[in-house]
Amino acid sequence: LVLHSTEGAIDERASDPNAPGWQALTDPTPTLLLLDTDPSGALAGATVLSLASDSAGGVVFIPVSTVPALGEPTLRATAANGSDAVRTAVEAMIQAGIGEVAEVPAAAWADLVAPVAPLVVENPDDVYTSSNGKSTLRFPKGQLTLAAEAVAPYLLANDTHTSALN
Repeated sequence: LVLHSTEGAIDERASDPNAPGWQALTDPTPTLLLLDTDPSGALAGATVLSLASDSAGGVVFIPVSTVPALGEPTLRATAANGSDAVRTAVEAMIQAGIGEVAEVPAAAWADLVAPVAPLVVENPDDVYTSSNGKSTLRFPKGQLTLAAEAVAPYLLANDTHTSALN
């Protein structure tokens, strides 16, 4: 099987899966690193999305307080060096390449999800927000129906009431 030719050189590979040296040719898995930014422009969320087929894929949420390796800064701090620095840190953590990076500012979420809103999500924990030292339940545990305008506040909510990581 001739795969390609460069300046007259031919790269040949065995086409029989049972032949010695046979290698499967696979397409890379499409991946996207989605970086959420809060209204001030700071990194607020990092999510790796991968597409395994037309109907299946994976989603990995990575807290921005994550330290990619011992002695390195958090993802939030790494973001000061740009989205490529965050991509490099995430690639090192998950030991996989990231095909694309997209930054989504908080103000853009309502427009992005408007065509499919309202969104129904299963919220695993009560989510509280803090203001002036007071903690208030913002999104209760259980099934939520989020209007387009509520998606960014939900994604950016810092659950300080129940999480020691934030």
